Amino acid sequence: MGHISIKEAKSESDFDEIVPLLMEFFATPLNVFYQFVNHAVGSSKEQMKQKKERHYNAWRTSGCCHWIMAIDERSGSATGAACWQIYEKPVPWPEKPLIAKIEQIVTHPDHRRRGIANLLVKWGLEKADALGLETFVQGVPNSLPFYEAVGFVVTDRIEPDMSTSHPNAEWKEFQKLDMHLYFLWRPVGGGARDPTSLKPPWQE
Repeated sequence: MGHISIKEAKSESDFDEIVPLLMEFFATPLNVFYQFVNHAVGSSKEQMKQKKERHYNAWRTSGCCHWIMAIDERSGSATGAACWQIYEKPVPWPEKPLIAKIEQIVTHPDHRRRGIANLLVKWGLEKADALGLETFVQGVPNSLPFYEAVGFVVTDRIEPDMSTSHPNAEWKEFQKLDMHLYFLWRPVGGGARDPTSLKPPWQE
């Protein structure tokens, strides 16, 4: 991966690369949570504009949000991106614990299984460890093997109730999907080699 470098977003124009990556990643395969949380309407171009404004404004006003990109130095294009929330000092409102959290991490479908996601995670974990912060992430089922491989432990699971008395055709399609959402935790430094032996402090 010597030709991949990590670049932190510094301006609005960086989101012209980040947002298309998000849309490509979450469409292949479809991630229904992203569609719900980042709902947009209109043509693909209009949806991209809405999502760019949303992500850019959240980054600009946060004070603890770090968007990073994996750049292929041969082509100059972004092949992956991640959003890290690093709460290294108290936030007055709403009150947040001093933690690091992966909000989103994506790799372009054409560049998967090449170690890009590992580089994006490593960037944040190194910062979290240096600051003495525990790390959290919320993951969908197909993301669990990846997060567990880098030291995260499942601490909780949400099982949404998708039942309704008169589901339409679109809702019936959603009911066929695995809608579980998992909460994962990693201690400072990653803890033991076997993450299954770890327990967060509140479960001890």
